[in-house]
Amino acid sequence: MRRIFILADSFILMSLRAVVGNHRRLNHELLLYAFENVPCLVVDCANVANPHPFASRFPLELFHKVFVVEVELIYTLRDVLKRVPRHINELGLKCVVITSFNHLFNYQDEHENREIYLHAWELMKEISQSVDVFVGVKEGGKQVQNAVMFADEVVELSKKELLSF
Repeated sequence: MRRIFILADSFILMSLRAVVGNHRRLNHELLLYAFENVPCLVVDCANVANPHPFASRFPLELFHKVFVVEVELIYTLRDVLKRVPRHINELGLKCVVITSFNHLFNYQDEHENREIYLHAWELMKEISQSVDVFVGVKEGGKQVQNAVMFADEVVELSKKELLSF
């Protein structure tokens, strides 16, 4: 269920959006979106949150408004997502960006991995009741089905167009 906030006679709709595309380009576009929509929390599951490519594009002050949490384990992803609501309040976040998480370390138990990923998507859905959440999903990856099931919108990042929401 979506939540609508009424502020100064305007409607703000928070949502969970899955962005499907090529792993490298997808995550670059998600980071770019984070810098264009500060303050933003980036949950970096793809180990791509290198700010150097954006140094000439954005003022230095902006870099202090993009908060990055690195995630390398499937279990850490779930634990980080549980703490995001607190970060939203403490930092006044406008959005949360989660880079693609198809290469997280796990213990090779398919059933357990599936359960943890489902719980992670449920947590992302809860978070999207407060702020916009953008999740990177690798084209043809295992998370596409979960994206279709949980996301309010699934956006395919074509080879030509840039990410714009």
